[in-house]
Amino acid sequence: MRISKRNLILGIIAIILIIIISILLIKQFSKDEKPDIKVDEKKQDTLIYNTNVEGIANINNIYIYGMHLNLSGEVNTTSDISSIELVLFNKSDKKRYNLEYEYIDNKVKFYLSNKINEGIYLDEILKGEYQVLLKITSSDEVIRYYSLNNNTAYSYMDYYTITRNGKNNYIEISTLSTQMVIRVTEKTLPKDVYDITIDPGHGGDDPGAVKNDIYESYINLEVALKLKKELENLGLKVKITRTGDYNPGNIAGISPYGKGGRVAIGYETKSKLFLSVHSNNLPLYPQNNGVEIYTSTNNNKQLASLIASNIVKETKINYSSKKQDKVMNGVYVRNFTTSEINTFKREAKENNYKFYETINTKTQYYYVIRETGGIITGAYVDGRNKDYSANLYYNSNIGLDGYLIEMGYITNSNDLKILLNKKNQYAIAIKNAVKEYLNITN
Repeated sequence: MRISKRNLILGIIAIILIIIISILLIKQFSKDEKPDIKVDEKKQDTLIYNTNVEGIANINNIYIYGMHLNLSGEVNTTSDISSIELVLFNKSDKKRYNLEYEYIDNKVKFYLSNKINEGIYLDEILKGEYQVLLKITSSDEVIRYYSLNNNTAYSYMDYYTITRNGKNNYIEISTLSTQMVIRVTEKTLPKDVYDITIDPGHGGDDPGAVKNDIYESYINLEVALKLKKELENLGLKVKITRTGDYNPGNIAGISPYGKGGRVAIGYETKSKLFLSVHSNNLPLYPQNNGVEIYTSTNNNKQLASLIASNIVKETKINYSSKKQDKVMNGVYVRNFTTSEINTFKREAKENNYKFYETINTKTQYYYVIRETGGIITGAYVDGRNKDYSANLYYNSNIGLDGYLIEMGYITNSNDLKILLNKKNQYAIAIKNAVKEYLNITN
């Protein structure tokens, strides 16, 4: 069959067009196949500032506690490591955070900090968009970057910075596939978002310690209201769990954990610090005296120590004479004992619910510390024990940095005089501790 010259030319043109279209489609397909950094209900986009990625590291734990982002994970590498860093890249700069690491089971395990209130101080990150990568430098100075694969159930977190000079930043941390991005924008706090929650202990049908018709709940409330004003004078936005003689959320079946309860208020307001104000009670040992600040087992105790030392300075009360659970002057950690755990097991069996399998001798005893910190502090109240409503946030990976402030012993005559006569000084002392901890200069 003879092909005309015209048909031959048209055939060649058609082949060329097919090749050009194929090339364009391949390029477009390759572009579309790049994984997105973040997906939310509003948009999808891609952020790549460092393309020298040679592998993937796994994030096995990620959370925000107080004002810090912390994470840990693992990576396969045959390098003799000199250092490991977490690097935040943006268009003009990069921030580096040294990681701790160790070799376990032929893998390198890394983490930002073993203290839950350390890691990346979110308030210091400048506005912008950051690509987050793992950087490994070998002993022979070879540098390799790894993208981060989030193996946790938490792919998105948001956070409002502490109010400074009337301004706040809004931070979004998102992971999709093997991309991790941090976005920081300036944003005014919504009406329902606060910097700090103050919790005056007890109230209403729960007066707390009582001596000679003096109720602990009244003392706690008076100091807490004064403290609220002091902190607001620093420019902070402060929520208080009660303003009168009532027990927050104390409706049948609600307890502290349901909506309107002390714990829920802290989460709902997205507060960073939770300060629970109390007065101590030990009638069988009236010689016990002094201030005790209870905090989480594995935080750095900095704020706890500042609160204790400032209270001693302003009120002239003693550091507590109690030895049990003491970690430093005025600072205490109280976990469940083996005896208490065995009692809980018996109660669970008697009341026909499964014992909380996560409770052990490292579990925080005081619920205002444990249940306000979500998974970070071992919160466990999920509603199986029908005597308490569920903590709606027990499995949250965003937790408040919680402190139980025992200002002194209502059962000690000298402490009681100080508690009754130096409420202003207590408020000023706690305010000064928070001011120093947050590095507020005004």
